[in-house]
Amino acid sequence: MAKFWGALFIYLTSALFTSYGAQVDQGLADKAANFAMSVYNHNSKEEFLYKLLSFDFKKIQVIAGTEYIINAKIELTNCQKSNYDEPEECSSSNTRNNLKRQQCHFVVVVLAGERKGLLQSICREHH
Repeated sequence: MAKFWGALFIYLTSALFTSYGAQVDQGLADKAANFAMSVYNHNSKEEFLYKLLSFDFKKIQVIAGTEYIINAKIELTNCQKSNYDEPEECSSSNTRNNLKRQQCHFVVVVLAGERKGLLQSICREHH
C-alpha cells in the first residue's frame, strides 16, 4: 500500500509541476525582459542603446515573488542613450563591420507591488 501512495504522490507532483510551467503569463515575462534591458542599457558603457531581438525564459516561484531567468539576444542600435529612452523605436547599427550582437543571461525578480530587481546580467558577443 505504501508503494501505491508513493507512486501516486510522484505522479501528482509531476503533473502539478508540468501544468504550473505551462501557465506562464507572457506579458509579465515581457515586462521582466524589458526591465532587464532598461537596467542593462543604463549600466552599459556604450554610447548607444541596445534593443531586445528575442528571448526565452523560465519562471520560478520564490517566497517573496517570482524570478524570471531570461536568455536573450540583443543588438546595438543607432540611438544615442542621451537622446532616447525606448530602444524598440531605434534601428540596428547594421553596417557590416559594426553589427554588434550579444547573447545575454538575465535573472529578474518581481516582488509584490510590481517592484523589480536585476539579480544577474551576463552578456557575451554573439555572431
